[in-house]
Amino acid sequence: MSRVNVWWPMYPANFTMDTACLTNEQVGIYVKLLNAAWHNNGAISSDPKQLARVAGVSPQKWKKISESIRPLFTEKEGKWLSDWLSEELAKAKANRSAKRNNALKRWHGQSETGMQMHSASNAKAFVGPMQKQCPIPIPVPIPDTSRIEAQGSDKKDAEFGEKNHDIGTLGGVA
Repeated sequence: MSRVNVWWPMYPANFTMDTACLTNEQVGIYVKLLNAAWHNNGAISSDPKQLARVAGVSPQKWKKISESIRPLFTEKEGKWLSDWLSEELAKAKANRSAKRNNALKRWHGQSETGMQMHSASNAKAFVGPMQKQCPIPIPVPIPDTSRIEAQGSDKKDAEFGEKNHDIGTLGGVA
């Protein structure tokens, strides 16, 4: 079966509680093992040599470190499983399946409805307008504010000048 997701959910509070007794190196190895399990449909081989390889440590070092990491997994039929990761994988599979079924319903319903009909009508609707050339924009004259600034006594004209001056700036910054 293909991978469900390229990421797995992380719950910081739970993760911190689960890994509180581990060193930073052991936490890094635990994350590597979780990544491998997620990538391999929720399980990794319980073979110490393979676990050491996934962890990126020597078999001798793995033997020492595994004692701390082992309680975070359940062993079943020669595989290591993470209970919460298996639950998240099941949720992700169900979510993927539901989204796939909904997409199939939209695109391949009983009759030509939904997205098929909508897409076909949009494709036909835009054929004409897309082929027309865009009209040439009409230049808009910019008002001469020098006269307004020079008068200064007419409050409305001065306010217009200030507002007009701020056009084209963002937050008063040019």
